[in-house]
Amino acid sequence: MILMCTTYQGASGIYPMVSVLLCFELWNKKENRKALRLFLVSVLSYLAGLGFFKLFLMHNAENMYASGSMFGIKEIIPGFVTQLFCYYKHVVTDFKMVWLLLTAFLAIGFVIKEVVCSRQKKYYAILMSILCLCVLGVLMFGLYPALQSPIYNPRAMYGYGVFVALIGMEAASIKKEYLLKIGCICLTWCFFAFSFTYGNALGEQKRYTDFRVQMVINDLNDLSCMSTDQVKKVKIMGNIGRSPVLKNMPADYAMLDRLVPDTFSDYGWGEYYFFEYFDIRNVEKVNDESMELGENEWTVQKDTMYHEILTDGENVLIVLK
Repeated sequence: MILMCTTYQGASGIYPMVSVLLCFELWNKKENRKALRLFLVSVLSYLAGLGFFKLFLMHNAENMYASGSMFGIKEIIPGFVTQLFCYYKHVVTDFKMVWLLLTAFLAIGFVIKEVVCSRQKKYYAILMSILCLCVLGVLMFGLYPALQSPIYNPRAMYGYGVFVALIGMEAASIKKEYLLKIGCICLTWCFFAFSFTYGNALGEQKRYTDFRVQMVINDLNDLSCMSTDQVKKVKIMGNIGRSPVLKNMPADYAMLDRLVPDTFSDYGWGEYYFFEYFDIRNVEKVNDESMELGENEWTVQKDTMYHEILTDGENVLIVLK
């Protein structure tokens, strides 16, 4: 738990999901005492790990990227539920319909497997299997829904992938139920094929980024002010967006738009590639709000269909289109 908290908090839902599933399996075999003992040990371990991290290791983050502040006692339940639904909305919009249908099929298969293999009374097994699925669904995103300003980046959906893996393995483990095994294989193949699509999307975005960056550098090289040894303040405005290849992809690949990062823009890593990788000399990256259109007496030096470059004699403003 401490290793998870200090490395990848997006995995905070995996430990409780696996614990709940193992406890349910023990209960299903009528090993109630083992199930109760495992449940208590798991809860204590989880809380102890989180408590140690919060008291001795955690540095609270309060910025536009994320927040480490959790809801108060009175707001924790409604806030958690609201944020949880927001995560599920991203699952629905990110996943293709066939992926969602196959996941639902495996969830039904999970219930069937647990009921067939149960030593408990069948109606108890049905009720507890459905309850187990619901609990796993609540736990899959870990502590993120309890944060006042959680992140919704694709990597925050890590727990959902583990949830699908867990119910898929359980559904496929039942003997002679080949339809469930085929469903699991089909969903695995969908994800496997999508990984190549994602890789190709990143490659296309990189080619498009290199093209746009090279055009800006070539135009900067033609400016007389860039040939001096004086340090020029350079500011980027705008964003090149996605490669035209990605824009023309089918609508059911909406997840790609969230997976592919901003590669040339006025924010974060979108600036880093331009300023650091190409080693442009005698320039200083600035985010000064005074270097905005209308604040200085800017003169347009280059105006193309892709970007506009303006200077005031000393500073340079690059406006991406």
